[in-house]
Amino acid sequence: MNFKNWLLSEDVWQNNTATVFHRTCKHCNEEDSIKAVSGILTSDFKTGSGFGCMYGCGLYTTLSLESQFTDTMFRYGKAVVKFKATDLDKYLIFQLSLAKQIHGKDYKISDQLKKLGVLDKVDQNGLKYYLKKIGLLSSKGKLKYYDKQQEKLKHSSVLAQEFYEQNKWIENSIKGIIYKGEQDGYCLLKYQPVQDGTITMLAYAVAYANDKQKMKELKNNDGWIKSVGVLGTSIKNVYKSPSKMKEKLSFGDNTTIVDQLLKSKNLEKTAQKLGSYLDKLNNDDVFNLLKNSTDKEQMAKSLGEKNINKLTREDFYELLKSATDKQKILEIITKYKTNLSGNDVETILLHAKDKEQIANKLGTLNISKLSTNEIYYLFKSLIYKKSIIKIINQYHTKKTPEIQELIDEYKSKLLGDNVVELFRSATNKTQMAKRLGSLNISELDYSDIYALIAMCSNVKEKKQMAQIINQYHIKKNSVIQELLDKYIH
Repeated sequence: MNFKNWLLSEDVWQNNTATVFHRTCKHCNEEDSIKAVSGILTSDFKTGSGFGCMYGCGLYTTLSLESQFTDTMFRYGKAVVKFKATDLDKYLIFQLSLAKQIHGKDYKISDQLKKLGVLDKVDQNGLKYYLKKIGLLSSKGKLKYYDKQQEKLKHSSVLAQEFYEQNKWIENSIKGIIYKGEQDGYCLLKYQPVQDGTITMLAYAVAYANDKQKMKELKNNDGWIKSVGVLGTSIKNVYKSPSKMKEKLSFGDNTTIVDQLLKSKNLEKTAQKLGSYLDKLNNDDVFNLLKNSTDKEQMAKSLGEKNINKLTREDFYELLKSATDKQKILEIITKYKTNLSGNDVETILLHAKDKEQIANKLGTLNISKLSTNEIYYLFKSLIYKKSIIKIINQYHTKKTPEIQELIDEYKSKLLGDNVVELFRSATNKTQMAKRLGSLNISELDYSDIYALIAMCSNVKEKKQMAQIINQYHIKKNSVIQELLDKYIH
């Protein structure tokens, strides 16, 4: 046979092998399209239903790359995947020219069904009786109707669809079918698309269906991506990997980098080895690395400012909630996160043990981000307010009249509920009273005083508390005096 005459196109090879193409991820952006491709490597294909199963459910591909760049292809996604399909002689081929090419003398539909060992299934579905009745089935059992249609039709997609509607069992009985559509040209549909070694990914590309320039580039075998994952693992190597490893090697998955860093005995050396791959980490990766690392300071240093800045406000809060050493997290965020918000600064000051020391590290640029509400929340939440007043006065260079008014208010007094908290935590309440003085104790209202007395465990302690308040509270009204007298006498 003359090879040039035999060859249908440059995408069909002589050893029952073809290059086929597929688009994936409907309505996806570019990033999600690439992630969708990873599913092909990690969890096989997931067949659809409805319109997507017109010829049976499976992997729909075309033998021509040009077919992936037609007007109708935009609906199927931006990711074009290139495969090698083998064992084409195991497919039921409806298009006459290709059927002759692949199946030789057994090119007829009836002969192919016999060759594939499913001819009896067609008969058992009652089709034999129907065809014989209308005179299209010979006494020898040849399916003349399908054979005649194969010879007659220019585009065999009509025949393929008709055959499937009458024989839906076919998708569970053979490898797949090949037909020719009016718009898509030659199509290969792989049924039950498990990784049986007969169809494997070669490469992928992200390309819009109307990008003819990209199509020409891919046609010339340029622009195809042949590796996957953040570490650039060869697609061939992914296929050869154990199933449990495929996910780690897949597109958009940084598990491999995270694992290497967490298991590293020399973080600095591992980070240098990974180099620019660290840039691919997302905020969830950075969060998990800091949360699970035994040496958080060294991990932060290895990740660098660029990665620490990926942490969101929610990540910051969750790290503080889960950390046994909150001070370490605060120091890391203060040192490496250069895009702090006013709310971040508020959180750092709220949780820091040495507020003035950490304020010095934050500097005027960050302290000046605090809004009136954030400063108010600090005053409201903290028992000791002098350090916050000092910090705001020293570092906040954008104090509005509202902020200054707030500072002046808290310079002269503490709110009653905070006085209650101070007394509650004090082991020597007389000493605490001297420290607070009349100005602050006089801020206690009836409910505050009642709460302070009620929290005392015995009559003696209740009397002592009542005496302290009676001594220092210089704004008592008759109702408060009556309450105090009840416990003093």
